Amino acid sequence: MAQAASWSLKRVSHQQLPAERAAWESWHAAESRWSETERAGAIQALESQDAAEVVAALRQLSEHPLYRHENAAAIVRLLEREEPELVLAACAALSQLDSMLAADELVALLARPEEDVRAAAHAALLAISGRQLPAELRAWQQALGG
Repeated sequence: MAQAASWSLKRVSHQQLPAERAAWESWHAAESRWSETERAGAIQALESQDAAEVVAALRQLSEHPLYRHENAAAIVRLLEREEPELVLAACAALSQLDSMLAADELVALLARPEEDVRAAAHAALLAISGRQLPAELRAWQQALGG
């Protein structure tokens, strides 16, 4: 059971900590502390008109997987922005978070005119779904039931 718990924690957290309770408790405490003190500010920074501030916030949010689904929910709003560089950064952050919460919005990006945005959305879909499908809107819609 301890091995299964260790494997699960490593998979969910993307951390390679030793299979010791103290190490994981310390990691969890640090993640919780970050969430209580920094997370709200990072989410608020996603609304900034300063691209560098948004990208820094995305980096912060994607580095804290304990709250992956909540962070992904906040990041999803960026996928509607007009600035391709912010959409690309959001796709990369979503890839790291490994949350299917953003799947429908990423699929919708496959219809965007910018090739790099479509490629980033496809890469994120591959990463979060584990599926190997082409970068085609209809294929992803069918696969994900949309």
